Amino acid sequence: MVKENGGSCYTNEMLQEAEAAIKKEMERILKEKEEEMKREKEELERKLREKQLKEKEENIKKEREERKIRGKEMKRTRKGKQRRKDIDRV
Repeated sequence: MVKENGGSCYTNEMLQEAEAAIKKEMERILKEKEEEMKREKEELERKLREKQLKEKEENIKKEREERKIRGKEMKRTRKGKQRRKDIDRV
């Protein structure tokens, strides 16, 4: 083994340096993944807010249309009642 390593062996210090480098790389990868997950979460939250806003806008539009239709129906009903009263008077 000593021969394969160029006539020297690994020291405890070299092992600790290698372990420190591995740990540093693992921490970098973990941080990178956390940032990626945070971005994805923010994007999903943004899309959810957009969807909820769109649904609210659609509901408001639908409710306005229904009120408009009911208003027209009420006008027709009033006109019909008024015509009947006019006919009854004659």
